[in-house]
Amino acid sequence: MQFLDSPSPRIYTQYRSCYQLGDNTTTIHAVLLKRLNMSVRLIPNEIIKSTNGRLACGSALTMLNGISTSVSKITPGCLFIPLKTDNRDGHMDIDTALKNGAGGALCEGTSGKLTGLAKAWPLKIIVEVNDAHESLLNLACFWRHKIMAQAVIGTPGSEPILNLAAAMLKAKKNPLYLQPHKNRLHETALSLLELNAHHGWALIEMQNDCPETAERLCDMCMPSIAVVTEDTPCARALLEGLETPAVVLVPDEKTFPADYKPRNEIRFIPCNPASGTGIETSLPGDGLATLSRMCMAVALAKHLGLKPDEIQAGLNAL
Repeated sequence: MQFLDSPSPRIYTQYRSCYQLGDNTTTIHAVLLKRLNMSVRLIPNEIIKSTNGRLACGSALTMLNGISTSVSKITPGCLFIPLKTDNRDGHMDIDTALKNGAGGALCEGTSGKLTGLAKAWPLKIIVEVNDAHESLLNLACFWRHKIMAQAVIGTPGSEPILNLAAAMLKAKKNPLYLQPHKNRLHETALSLLELNAHHGWALIEMQNDCPETAERLCDMCMPSIAVVTEDTPCARALLEGLETPAVVLVPDEKTFPADYKPRNEIRFIPCNPASGTGIETSLPGDGLATLSRMCMAVALAKHLGLKPDEIQAGLNAL
């Protein structure tokens, strides 16, 4: 599987072939994780496949528990990912991370550290990658699929809708709610790596009306459901990045102009207040805006598999 080197690569364009690791290992792990409610656990083969990396040293049978990008937050047996900032290159901390108990680390081939690490830590997992930051995003994408949590992305302005939907979903599970910042997508990736069986869904509310951020989030999360409140460049970039077949919830039939044609297998669902929801609510506020948000939230909850009584129970708990 090939990954592009552009600033906004299409991660996992052939994801399913990567996910099927040649046997039933990944499927078995996913079932166990759901039963045991464990956070991220990865074997080297999964890391190599999802990052397009190379095992420089260590045993392919080693299990790594957790991921850290900070040398001050190392946990026993975790995978250390050395990120670069304006002030420091995380590759300078790999030795310290391994000494403090990390079970392995990613290392960029161009860092000049790879040979020395392999000699100093032959029993640790060292995976050579092209770009540590992109590898973190790839691992987040892999983990979300492995834990089988569904991702929903909402454009700026979708906060009331996603919050209402989250309240309904809590009647069944506790969704992970994220508000990614365009310049800190690594934090979103780390949050996705905390997904476990108790979450079920990841609701992602975009904070910035930025087309590039929409593209990157689609690369990392591979969503097939979107909540769009208005026609913007960000919304159109999101539609271009959705995995198909996809569903897009919109306020009404006029959200996008009549001449706008989305990609094949993208279906718009207008959530018109006039249609009603069949759900009783005592939410504060009134008027078309509140009804529209309510309709979109209920439509989202239904699409994610909730029954009317579960939706009602979630709203009653507000």
